[in-house]
Amino acid sequence: TDEVRRVRPLVEDEVRRNLFFFEATLHDAVPQVLEELERSFEVRVDGRELAFGSWAGSDMDGHPEVGAETLARTLALHRETALRLLRLRVGRLARTFSHSSRRAPISPALEASLERDGAELPTARVLRRASSEFEPLRSKLGFIGHRLANMLDPLSREPGYSDPDALRNDLWLVLESAGSDHVAHGSLRHLLWQVDVFGFHLASLDVRQSAAVVQEAVATLLPGYRDADEQERLALLEDAIAGQRRGLARRPGGPAGELLRVFDTVALAREAYGKRAVPVMVISTVQRASDVLAALWLTSRAGAALRLAPLFETLADLDHAPATMATLYETPVYRDSLRAHADRQLIMLGYSDSGKDSGFVSSQWALHVAQERLAAQAVEAGLALELFHGRGGSPSRGGGRTHRAILAQPRGSIGGRIRITEQGETVSARYGDPELAVRSLEQTLSAVLLASTRQQPPVPAAWRAEMERLSARSRERYRALVYDDPDFARFFEQATPLAELAALNIGSRPSRRAPGGIEKLRAIPWVFAWTQNRLLLPSWYGAGTALAEGALEVQREMAAGWPFFQSLLSTLEMALYKTDLGVAERYLRLVEPELRARFWPDIAGEHHRVVDRLLEMSGGASLLDDSPALQLRLSHRNPWIDPLSHLQVELLARARAGRDEMRAPLLATITGIAAGMRNTG
Repeated sequence: TDEVRRVRPLVEDEVRRNLFFFEATLHDAVPQVLEELERSFEVRVDGRELAFGSWAGSDMDGHPEVGAETLARTLALHRETALRLLRLRVGRLARTFSHSSRRAPISPALEASLERDGAELPTARVLRRASSEFEPLRSKLGFIGHRLANMLDPLSREPGYSDPDALRNDLWLVLESAGSDHVAHGSLRHLLWQVDVFGFHLASLDVRQSAAVVQEAVATLLPGYRDADEQERLALLEDAIAGQRRGLARRPGGPAGELLRVFDTVALAREAYGKRAVPVMVISTVQRASDVLAALWLTSRAGAALRLAPLFETLADLDHAPATMATLYETPVYRDSLRAHADRQLIMLGYSDSGKDSGFVSSQWALHVAQERLAAQAVEAGLALELFHGRGGSPSRGGGRTHRAILAQPRGSIGGRIRITEQGETVSARYGDPELAVRSLEQTLSAVLLASTRQQPPVPAAWRAEMERLSARSRERYRALVYDDPDFARFFEQATPLAELAALNIGSRPSRRAPGGIEKLRAIPWVFAWTQNRLLLPSWYGAGTALAEGALEVQREMAAGWPFFQSLLSTLEMALYKTDLGVAERYLRLVEPELRARFWPDIAGEHHRVVDRLLEMSGGASLLDDSPALQLRLSHRNPWIDPLSHLQVELLARARAGRDEMRAPLLATITGIAAGMRNTG
């Protein structure tokens, strides 16, 4: 097997990679988790406790290869996989359900169903042959499997199922006739849960596009919109939505035109595959209410009644989010749209851009405060708020231990429901093995249950004041280095394999939203590059100065009694334990001497400050002393990465000197270090 991809993956390759996890682990992990939940709480579980979604094939934000065709193809692949998995499970059951009707009579409803199957499925009449006359449950499961096969065959003229409920009804007939057979009940209940959770769509697809593209599409279609100010735009959109106006009969070019084609595809897909197939549109980089109202008009115009999820990403947008939502909640046509979705408002919070924008500590506090304000605002408006956490794998992008992160959410922000993204290497780490998949799902469920039911006391004012100070000071330090110093971009590019990452062909999405410096670089390559040189700078820089300038006793109190602060420190410790200044210093030979002399003493000093302060607070001898299992895993893993890092420095030097034959082994070191570091992007 090649160590690196020779060709950049297509969108469909990424879709198929995601489908692998459903086939290999998740489809069978879900009923195990729900069975354990039912047994532990002695309650009836109906399968609504878990749901899965995906962006692969439907995320257009900055991705020119995603559009209406990829959405349609992805929906078809999801459906095909869902039906194939269900047919396989039904086939397994049919081989074991040899219950005799002479010993346990079947219900009249099942008998009528078998007669109907025989009439509607002439090619499957063999299932009612004399040899199986007294095995009605096996015959019924055979007919169910035949209907699922018909749905997979585009040339079949025989019926399948109109929707998952029809399949569920047939399975219930079998369950009712199985009597007191506990084994049969268990296996059938598992299959019913799989139908409830995965349906015929497997995982919902969320459409995603930036607010700028949404606004451009509206400006093309709605006269007077382009030159209007915000209040005028809101009035135009309200009038267009209330009056069901379609605007001008024209199609814009570029991403805006493709967005309109996607909405047309969504409308058709919801009819063909059901509403669960494409339920949500995420609008990224939302800065004002018209960004969301514009999406509402476009989706309404196409007949695609999607739930709209504004995504607030940067520090400024997070701060302004409650004002944006207040305007929407006061807009009658928007409240009407929420009523169509049971008065549930979905809001997505972006961890990646806020972390890249302001540093780890400031980003975490801004997200925490935004959740508090948005949750209180929703309660006041009489709405149920559902928060969608756009977390990445690395600490600076919201990564870390999911269970602890959920428990650290502010009170009132979960309410029994949460959405979380699992990205990149975290998918393999958490769901690549059947036992790990079960454990990961159980941890998430337990955290949501605990966070939703436990009483959290108000946070003392002194703690909040200290957190505000920590946020402001760490942000000041971080931005002074990363954004305010014009030479830092050169240091970053020379001290990391940023330029070489483009040849890895990891994903189909471009690494930059547009040409430019660090501002235009996506969060994933930003973090990935710092992980390669073992510095992990975005995950801790600025925290040392901020913590060291504060009151130690207050910080100790916060660490002892505040789940949010505990989670923040835990994630900091994990990132710092993975950091290796000695290895990172070797990369300095790739940097111009002047840049090296300017930046390295400050970076190393900040690292020492944050480590020293964390140990002062905990009283431990080393980082992660309170997590010995994690400490042991990392201490065993890190030394194996060291030779790759040393080799990478030498290969980078030679490749940058023009020796192209060094590039293949260089890329192999990048993939090796990424595999060892785990939380890479």
